[in-house]
Amino acid sequence: MKLIWSRRADCDRDTIIARVAHDSPAAAWALNKIIKQKTSALLAHPLLYRRGQLPDTREMVIHPHYVVIYRVTSSAVEILRIKHTAQS
Repeated sequence: MKLIWSRRADCDRDTIIARVAHDSPAAAWALNKIIKQKTSALLAHPLLYRRGQLPDTREMVIHPHYVVIYRVTSSAVEILRIKHTAQS
């Protein structure tokens, strides 16, 4: 199984990290590390997290303010988005 990041999810991550880095580079570095660790861990237990609001998706809270939306296929875990919990 492999981990695949959508362009949208990559953009979400970059935007989030840049926004956090504006106030605290150290916090941005720590958040990026958490994102990498938790998304990589999905390969071992892809069905561990709750079903998503969208069909065929799952959602993993990676931080009190951020949720990773992903899809599991037979050969991959696809990271679709990273959203702030205040976003709809």
